[in-house]
Amino acid sequence: MLTKFVVLFLFILGIIGLLAIYVVKVGIQLQLIRRENKKPEGRIIDLFLFDTSNQAERKMRWEALLRYPLLFPIVIEEDEKPEILALKRKIKRANIGLYLLLIGMLLLVTYTAKAFPEGLF
Repeated sequence: MLTKFVVLFLFILGIIGLLAIYVVKVGIQLQLIRRENKKPEGRIIDLFLFDTSNQAERKMRWEALLRYPLLFPIVIEEDEKPEILALKRKIKRANIGLYLLLIGMLLLVTYTAKAFPEGLF
């Protein structure tokens, strides 16, 4: 019984981790868009703290959300500015973290299906 609760807890923790890493990734993408538009970079939390009535701000957040999908390769060119290179590397690390967490959750689900064929509850 305890094992079932641990598995359920790990699965919920994995979902929260996926959401957290994805929010950080989108925040970094927003910083990259701002840097490319020659605006101040800001912070990751600026993804949520903005004037919702401003159409340009909403469009920028939407573009940040759709900038680099999970399986989309991020092209890093060495002739870019160091700030942009650092942000792209952070996005790449966030993607790797998402991949590893997804693989871990897939292994957890596979283990759960084999260990508890009757289900968790």
